[in-house]
Amino acid sequence: MLVRVNISDSCLYEAASVLRCRVGKVPFLYMGLPIGGNPTRLGFWDPV
Repeated sequence: MLVRVNISDSCLYEAASVLRCRVGKVPFLYMGLPIGGNPTRLGFWDPV
């Protein structure tokens, strides 16, 4: 999965096509916790 950081959308989608992977968006989950979420909010920790 590729996530865009300081590159254009067209470049991201072209790279994803070449690498045969999908384009992701922040926030996404990693080990059940939202990446890009706010850990100071109680709801952030509900999956734990």
